[in-house]
Amino acid sequence: MNELVLDISKYDPDIDLAAWKAKHNLWGVIIKAGGNETRLGRYTDSWCERHYQNAKAAGLHIGFYYYTVTTDISNAVNDADHFYNIIKNYAISYE
Repeated sequence: MNELVLDISKYDPDIDLAAWKAKHNLWGVIIKAGGNETRLGRYTDSWCERHYQNAKAAGLHIGFYYYTVTTDISNAVNDADHFYNIIKNYAISYE
């Protein structure tokens, strides 16, 4: 089964998910929750909440991802905790 899923982040601020669903039979989205990058440190994607609300309103399946460049185990554990804290109150419906 092939389903159309978009990866969205702060770089997609004007995306109309309801229009995508209607025109392209969009099934779901994977929303960038945040990340940990050398120049930025740990962060939450500034559009995470808005993308979540828009996807939910459009009736899409929703998942999240976290971008990290860490290679250290203790930092990876901290990244996992950070990721969890960003998404813990969201309903994830991407199966």
